[in-house]
Amino acid sequence: MTKILLIISGSIAAYKAIDLARNIEDNGYNLDVIITTGALDFITPLSIKSLIKGNVYTNQKLDQNNEILHTKLGKYDLVVVAPATQDFIAKIASGFANELALEAIAACSSKVIIVPAMNVYMYQNKITQMNINKLKENGFGFIEPISGKLACGDVGFGKYAGNDEVIVHINNHFKQSTELKGKKIVITLGSTREYIDPVRYISNESSGEQGVVIANEFLKQGAEVTIIAGYIKESVFLPSEATIIRAYNASEFLKKSKEVLPVDVYISTAAIADFKPKNPSNVKLKKSNFNNIIEFEQNSDVVKEIANGTTRPAYVIGFALETDNLLENAKQKFNSKNLDFIIGNSTQDFSNYSYITWDGISNKDLGKVSKKHIAEEIVNYCLQKFKK
Repeated sequence: MTKILLIISGSIAAYKAIDLARNIEDNGYNLDVIITTGALDFITPLSIKSLIKGNVYTNQKLDQNNEILHTKLGKYDLVVVAPATQDFIAKIASGFANELALEAIAACSSKVIIVPAMNVYMYQNKITQMNINKLKENGFGFIEPISGKLACGDVGFGKYAGNDEVIVHINNHFKQSTELKGKKIVITLGSTREYIDPVRYISNESSGEQGVVIANEFLKQGAEVTIIAGYIKESVFLPSEATIIRAYNASEFLKKSKEVLPVDVYISTAAIADFKPKNPSNVKLKKSNFNNIIEFEQNSDVVKEIANGTTRPAYVIGFALETDNLLENAKQKFNSKNLDFIIGNSTQDFSNYSYITWDGISNKDLGKVSKKHIAEEIVNYCLQKFKK
């Protein structure tokens, strides 16, 4: 049976972890709990032990059989830190191992999900955010706090996300499907830069968020995912389970895309610049000799070349961001690029989507939906096609 280790740190929200422990076991998981020294100011081992079948540990080094506890406690299918204080997060990020809970995390090779709970200003503190980002970059999962009235009376982000949300994340973590096992998926994301001179460039706006959400949905289905990423927003973290390739201009995206073929699905979410300077300068152009004329030439149309190549993937999926005539322009792009599926949205409302299906005629207005919803639409499309 799946084994989970719950670590409770010294937040005033620690009392909520009492019910969380019971809920985890009620969902069919084996559970052990570590209560940190700080958490003992808010809850007792008995308050947990009276509700669960598993073991409850405090800051001890050996178990009843004289086994070294921190190495034993590193062998779980999942570790959940809920709630997690600013101090405890900082210690994990810094590699501290001065009490049992930190030693267990240091010895752990499985996924660790952290559920922060703290004052809004502590959460927004730049060093705290640096620590959180550092942990995310190293594969730690986070359930972000919600906004609300905090115990200190302040209002803002920092409030414990809630036990129901934690249970959903735990269940989703173990709900890995194998429906797309063996299928190779390539997703391009982020933006490119085409340099005018060493310091000036033209680019398209793109955070990379949509591509990452799509990648995560395919990973849940057991697919082999390769991400070709350009420039992305600092807060966007590429999934560690995917193969990551970096490309920073159109020619690099095309080259890297061709190198990974053949694949089953190619999804182009990257905002690749359509044009590049014809004769970029090797030195910074000075105002005094700048003639205000820059010649441009068209870049290679990456998704079009992939969709019309000799090693064409089974399905090629694109996106169309338009300022006007969304459906007309998206259909034109669908046909001219030889796509199987296209998602369109407008600059007037970035979260309002329509998509055009593989026949090039049908379309569906999705309305105002999340990036996750779009990702699920794409995954469901692929699942249906591969089942035929």
